[in-house]
Amino acid sequence: MSIVAPVTSGTGPAFTVILAVVLLGQILSRIEAITITAVIIGVALSGVKFSQLKSDILAAGFLGTKTPEVKSSEPNGKIENLEHEKARRIEKGLDSSLLCAGCAAVVYLGLGIITPRLGWLVPALIMKGAAALTAATFLLIARRKIKIPDKRTFMLLVLMAALDAGGLLVFNFGIVVAEGFLPLVVTFSGLSGLVILLCARVAYQEKLESVQAVGIFLVITAASILLYFQ
Repeated sequence: MSIVAPVTSGTGPAFTVILAVVLLGQILSRIEAITITAVIIGVALSGVKFSQLKSDILAAGFLGTKTPEVKSSEPNGKIENLEHEKARRIEKGLDSSLLCAGCAAVVYLGLGIITPRLGWLVPALIMKGAAALTAATFLLIARRKIKIPDKRTFMLLVLMAALDAGGLLVFNFGIVVAEGFLPLVVTFSGLSGLVILLCARVAYQEKLESVQAVGIFLVITAASILLYFQ
């Protein structure tokens, strides 16, 4: 999470803003460009726990720290190097984060084009229906068994789905209100990572690192300036 969360939350809006400017021709003023960049950097910094990130990198041996090799044998006789797998975990985490951010940027770009034409409700209904169909198709192709969750897990999943759909509806509504100006909407939508961080601080008493505090201060300051000039 110390790799995936900040990279995804930071680069997703950045990719979207770039696509909106290049493909949609949306123009940013100098103050908008500076403050949006500052918000995105602040979101990325607030999500990074450098102590955890450093320990992961050290465990993978990327900084020249050698750890004893531990080998494991699978039933088929294949021998795997566990330290190599630790290194691959970080590489795959970074690759997946950038891929996720790129996909999200394309989705946001599409919403920026379609939502002003169709309204905020229809695109959300189509997307959620298509998502359910895609998941069902994947399960059939992969021949996965469908596990029936217990009542508590089922209710939690229903709540998560409702919040997810509600978030998409509000995002689309924001595009309509902002008259299709995607950079503004997607930048503030990217603050979800900051909200999660603050909730973790309250619920789990997690201590913020100095870099995270700087990131939060940067987000609040830049966002306030951006809103003032809108």
